[in-house]
Amino acid sequence: MDRRVILAVATTFSFVGVLGLYFYSCSIQAIPLQIRDIEMGDVGTIVRTSGHVLDQHLTAKGDLLLTLGDRENANTIVLYIPKDILASVEDKNAVLPGAQVEVTGEVQEYQGELEIVVSSADDIIILQYPKDSDLTIEILAQNPELFEGNEVTVSGQIQNLDAAYMWHQDEYVIATSFELRYSGEYGNYTMECLLVGNDVSGEFYQGQLVRFTGTFGYYNREAKWRIVSDEMTLHS
Repeated sequence: MDRRVILAVATTFSFVGVLGLYFYSCSIQAIPLQIRDIEMGDVGTIVRTSGHVLDQHLTAKGDLLLTLGDRENANTIVLYIPKDILASVEDKNAVLPGAQVEVTGEVQEYQGELEIVVSSADDIIILQYPKDSDLTIEILAQNPELFEGNEVTVSGQIQNLDAAYMWHQDEYVIATSFELRYSGEYGNYTMECLLVGNDVSGEFYQGQLVRFTGTFGYYNREAKWRIVSDEMTLHS
């Protein structure tokens, strides 16, 4: 057989093979699952899910690990973004705790834990930026452990506004304490709040609707969940 004919046949088969792989890859569709429904049996499966970024960690190699949480329950999963993929993420500086993202990737197991590994920057879609977070006091109250240690912004009506000196980080400082009242879908909720280092008790009034940003955490001595800030993050 003529050498040119052999080359043409080989090229044709190669093209057909590549084309076949392309159409096969296009036929693989991500399975939509909620975080709580992803389990060991899904290892090797391409899934699509969404959640709030609760924590981020950059590895020594430059890969990014995100902890995603489902705000409706206490389930979480790790999202693994390789360094080369991270460099191509357009809004990578916005993938911070508080952001809500939709991700598509392969479920893998690492050291006995499940994680989702993305293979393209297009696999990460920011649904909501941290500053636009729609967390409410109701959501915090229903699943507090999920958001512990995270910066949150919530709104509500001021109750029991007071200012006094308190012991904080080895010194006495002035602080404004108050509760925020929120009427949610399933009832009325209140959240303890503390603005450390500022007395703004004369600037706000009982029943005023405000927004407050601070770190959400549990205080063992008082057995209470509380939002604490040491910046002027209380706004009408």
